[in-house]
Amino acid sequence: MGQAIPYIIAGVTFASGVGKAYSQKQQYDAKAKNAIIKSRLDAVAYTREGTQALDNAMAAISATVARGYSGGVQALVPGQTKDLINTYNLRSGVTDFSTASDSASLALSGGKQQSADLRKAGRTALITGTLSAAGDALMVGSQAASYGGSAEGSEASE
Repeated sequence: MGQAIPYIIAGVTFASGVGKAYSQKQQYDAKAKNAIIKSRLDAVAYTREGTQALDNAMAAISATVARGYSGGVQALVPGQTKDLINTYNLRSGVTDFSTASDSASLALSGGKQQSADLRKAGRTALITGTLSAAGDALMVGSQAASYGGSAEGSEASE
């Protein structure tokens, strides 16, 4: 029985170390999932901003057209002041929408990259934690064997 104690201690030490490494990997995986979720939320927010910019442009164009017709001016005739104002409003809205759309794409790709980095860090933590646990188990096992003595050493001293 005394011969098995160093192996039991080494096994428990190894299992504990691997458990800690796996737990750390799970933490990295959870952070990776959170990064994806955050990037999707950011993308939705940017899309809403772009849609709001287009809504604002359309509201401005509608107001210009309504005011023009109420004043007896045909607001959609090319080259007139009202048409130029509408064109500017539309261009501004489309520019804002494009910027928001690009920002949404960047948020998604940034989230994917951050998630990939975190998953890689988790795999690395698991590997290095397992190797460290193996080294610790060997060291603890050898120390336990030297304290308790081995079966061969106790027979040789008798």
